[in-house]
Amino acid sequence: MFSKELFAFLLMMKNLSGFILICFTSFQFTFAQVAPEFNFSFDSISGTHKLILSGLEKEDLQKLKMTDPEFSRFQEFFPVYFGKNAPEKTENLPPVAGKYVLENDAICFTPRYPYLLRKSYYACFYAGKFKNIINSPVNDFNENLISFVFMVENTLDNQPPEVTQVYPSLDVIPQNQLRIYIHFSKKMLTGHSLEHIKLYNQKGEPEENAFLHLDPELWDPSGKRLTIWFDPGRIKRDLSPNLQYGVPLRVGEKYTLQISTAFKDIQGNRLHQSFEKTFVVGKADRSSPKPENWEITYPEPNSTQPLSIFFNEAMDQALTSRMIEVFDENNMVKQGSVTIGKEEKSWTFTPSENWISGKYQISINTKLEDLAGNSLQRLFDAETTQFSTTPSFKTKDFLTLEFEIPAF
Repeated sequence: MFSKELFAFLLMMKNLSGFILICFTSFQFTFAQVAPEFNFSFDSISGTHKLILSGLEKEDLQKLKMTDPEFSRFQEFFPVYFGKNAPEKTENLPPVAGKYVLENDAICFTPRYPYLLRKSYYACFYAGKFKNIINSPVNDFNENLISFVFMVENTLDNQPPEVTQVYPSLDVIPQNQLRIYIHFSKKMLTGHSLEHIKLYNQKGEPEENAFLHLDPELWDPSGKRLTIWFDPGRIKRDLSPNLQYGVPLRVGEKYTLQISTAFKDIQGNRLHQSFEKTFVVGKADRSSPKPENWEITYPEPNSTQPLSIFFNEAMDQALTSRMIEVFDENNMVKQGSVTIGKEEKSWTFTPSENWISGKYQISINTKLEDLAGNSLQRLFDAETTQFSTTPSFKTKDFLTLEFEIPAF
């Protein structure tokens, strides 16, 4: 029960209730502000783990966006370390390398190489350093350190990965072969791939430095296809690496590409078994693909029969898969599926819906290459006197081949 004094006090403050409410709301807002915090989760769409720093003021994030700091500046206020604690100054250990992106009112960090399974990582946010970078006032509260320890758990299955395909698939490749594509059944651990991929000559000796060491490595977005290059400096004639070490492959010799079981997926699972592919080296290919020699088979109207191109030579599998499209007479891309034929010597398009009568175009990107990197535009390794094999599409971005489906 209220006392008379309290009741009188409340009546006396009645006219000031609006003021009291405003002050109370402001007071509550001050303490209800979201503080910076970390969140670690697995993105099933991209297949990667993301470390997210949220709860920063929108105004500060806008200033950060306008400042557009270098990667090293992000590491000053938002470093990530391997272990459960920040390293001592005497250890001089660098933060984990990766990429910082502003998205959804937060800062997202993705490591250059996948996090190791069941290993601890330490992230921290230095609010004062963050304020300095965006030129905002620093107070005592800003100096507080927010830290976060996290670990990658086993979010995927423990089935070992396998090598599902290696391109080129044919058994004889040109001496100036440029790329090899290795397909895996699962998303793989990146960063040290060439430690697990070796090339042996017919004597069983390893061919050192046959492949080009790249950082970062060339993985497709799924993390399941690795592209490795034979060293272009050794392939191109008269370049210093070529003169010093010679070409990576010798005509007439047999080689074995070996992928060891030490290769791991992002969950730490080793390859189910080692993989080997043996091939023989043929003469160098120093001519560009010649579309005038291609053979095309056309579909029947009102059917889903395939449209096929036969190249009369092996082409680069990955480029051929994405550099040829079909357009209808309304300049709309015809939807369907693409398959690359045996030994990468043909391209086949199967439409999702029946072909209807009308005019169509096959659009071919003139950057399309054969196994030696020779495109419709230019030769990969051309001599100044080599006029007879100069491509006829040097100034064109696309080659268009027209055809018509007659009325049924």
